[in-house]
Amino acid sequence: MVLVIFRSSNCLEHSYGFLSAIPSVVEIRGRLCNVDAAWDAKARNCDIGVIFSGESTITLPNLCESHNHVSSALMAEAIAVRLAVVTAVYSNVRSLAVLSDSLSLIKLLKNGESQPELFGIMFDIYHYLSYFDVISYTFISQNFNGKADPVAKSTFSLVITISLVGV
Repeated sequence: MVLVIFRSSNCLEHSYGFLSAIPSVVEIRGRLCNVDAAWDAKARNCDIGVIFSGESTITLPNLCESHNHVSSALMAEAIAVRLAVVTAVYSNVRSLAVLSDSLSLIKLLKNGESQPELFGIMFDIYHYLSYFDVISYTFISQNFNGKADPVAKSTFSLVITISLVGV
């Protein structure tokens, strides 16, 4: 079971129906997953990072991927969440807390909504919900997403470096 405890009154928590700023400290027992994406608007591609941590006997790998033809930063973040959810399902994780610094995406996920550009990605995420005993989506500021942010950006810088060397 995932237990989320906020040590501040400034938090986003769906179950209590209030929306404020950012949690100062988040304590989680169970499987935790930080996700982040780096999106290049000009090239229309993104790199994503997924970091699993928390209490579990199953070790899950840190993931980073590059994707082309990504239309927005929101789509990039949704792709990262889909990768986290699918990886957890196929690893038999039954409890998952997804932490993201995309407030717009967290609002969509908590309300079971989508947007036209995200339809297929969100459909996949919602499809896999039935495989979990507990799943939660929590907004955290970029300051608290330090685990996944460098993973996503390291892939991005690697692509840039390779491109510059080949010139």
